[in-house]
Amino acid sequence: MKIHFRPVLFFLCIALAAAAGLGGVFVFNQRFQKFLLNQTLKRVQPAATVTVFQYQKKTIHFPTALDLDNVHVSIQKDRELWDLQCSSIRMALKQPFWKRDLDADIDMDGCDAQSSGIALERGNLRAIAQLSSRHFTSLKGDLHLARVGLGQVSMTDVHSPLEVDAREIRLEGWTANAYGGTVTGKIFVDYTPPVNYSIELNLTRIDLDSLQPADTSIYSKMSGQVSGTAKIEGGLKKIATLESDLDIPEGGKIKAAWLKPIMEYVPFDLQKKKLEALIRTDGVIPVEKARLTFQSIVPEKVAGVWNIKSANLDLDLNMDFTINFEPGTGIKDFYDQVLMRMLPLKGGTHE
Repeated sequence: MKIHFRPVLFFLCIALAAAAGLGGVFVFNQRFQKFLLNQTLKRVQPAATVTVFQYQKKTIHFPTALDLDNVHVSIQKDRELWDLQCSSIRMALKQPFWKRDLDADIDMDGCDAQSSGIALERGNLRAIAQLSSRHFTSLKGDLHLARVGLGQVSMTDVHSPLEVDAREIRLEGWTANAYGGTVTGKIFVDYTPPVNYSIELNLTRIDLDSLQPADTSIYSKMSGQVSGTAKIEGGLKKIATLESDLDIPEGGKIKAAWLKPIMEYVPFDLQKKKLEALIRTDGVIPVEKARLTFQSIVPEKVAGVWNIKSANLDLDLNMDFTINFEPGTGIKDFYDQVLMRMLPLKGGTHE
């Protein structure tokens, strides 16, 4: 399951589009509104540029409300393009627009956002935005997404409180459905350069059999239901903290090929013959327990333990491993540099 960090730009797009829309609430020229949006965005993301800001219809309810229909916003940052389309955005000021400090209700409906490998579908936001001297200061609300697609993997019915200010994005207490189970967690992002983040996940009864058609990574080599926790902290180019505890209880299965690197440690000939036959036929091993725990011990180094119990092979294995990954590995490279190497078949250094 690849981990992506780019959805942060979607939430920036929401907050800043609302802020700039309010700043230019009575400016009829869309080109000038695009200019205002760019000026607001560059205060927090100098490398980002609004390339498109369009809408089909604008209705003003003088002097405090604005409705936009069929809104299209595109943001370019480096080589990445985020495209956001909403069926409607409504902004209602709680004070007359000429006041210095403004509070506004923001309603966004039918929003889709796309970028490379990511799709956010049918999003709705209910929030209150605050501005001071026409500058965005904060946004607090509730976000719902019908679907979040990360490559071939997806979550549905995503709900989260959303808080955004001039430095941080906070999604604390978000929930989602995924492959017969649930995912909950917290995400904190300091998006002033350099970007730093903290992500905590709680997985409950994720059905790995349902996940297999979508994913060919570590999880596709197992079946059963996985529950556990994970935490990752750092920046785009550095993982500072990494820890996880994942458990497949009785009723799970793992690919026999996983145990090939430890064949020499299997104590009895009968066990070895069974295991060799399963490996040759790409078979699976029923397990009473399969548990993976790991954590970062120093920068660029992860240590962990695989615990596998199988009555079928009369095995009770504890396999220690360490993984050294390249300096500068950040969350974008986490999948290839770290997660995939926790497969016993792929190795790290097993002790």
